[in-house]
Amino acid sequence: MIFQPKKDARKASVTTVLLFAAGGTMYFTGEFVSGFRMFFQFSALALIALGIYLMSRYLLTDHRYVISDIERRGDEVAFSVVRVTGNRENVMASFDFADIYAFEQIGLKEFETKHGRVNKVYNYCQNYRPEAPYRMGISFNGMKIVLVIEADEALAQEIRARLTEDTDV
Repeated sequence: MIFQPKKDARKASVTTVLLFAAGGTMYFTGEFVSGFRMFFQFSALALIALGIYLMSRYLLTDHRYVISDIERRGDEVAFSVVRVTGNRENVMASFDFADIYAFEQIGLKEFETKHGRVNKVYNYCQNYRPEAPYRMGISFNGMKIVLVIEADEALAQEIRARLTEDTDV
């Protein structure tokens, strides 16, 4: 099963344009202010760099979530996150369903309160600041890792079904 969330680029586009405009404004303001020219130019550089990051992360890349059976290991099922940039696809994360200890649609603080402290958080959302992302807790090499993903109800049901199958065995 391959799932790719629907892309909504409005928030990222508006934020990127505002960052570029603010960076340009800061740069040209620095041209007219004699005492703090370097401060304005450095601020402009930081705003433009942040705009480029948001553009490359949320407007020019896509994420796919893949659930697949692993034939060489028996009946185990794998979950993968694939980043697509142009024609290039990179597998960002791949693990067995047996490693997942939680899959919930709650905030990170609530997740940590419920399941304990988390060592790392990876955001694999398609859109900038999605409404209600899912948090998937993974136990890997003694560390607790949380993947933040955007899933529709069909993918969420499939993941929950696979998790209940894994715990029944």
